[in-house]
Amino acid sequence: MTSQYYLQYAFKDCPALTNITITGTISCPSVNFQSSTLLTTASLLSILTALNKTAGSGKSITFSTTHQSKINADSACTAQYNNAITAGWTFAFI
Repeated sequence: MTSQYYLQYAFKDCPALTNITITGTISCPSVNFQSSTLLTTASLLSILTALNKTAGSGKSITFSTTHQSKINADSACTAQYNNAITAGWTFAFI
């Protein structure tokens, strides 16, 4: 299994995760932060900024509806969210 496979599930069940800084690029097929509802706006911005903007279609990321509210309330997050959608990322807010 590749590191991309593990990243896909690395944060799936991390409800206590509040802060994360990603310095590289997320280019795996999917990533799931749904259960990490305590993520700060700065952490969400770090995640959104790290999404590979040349990914093409077929990439997906899952957030909670709590994340959706934080992304919509922050202009920098909203800009990175829109850039990711333009690059072909699909978002699910559950």
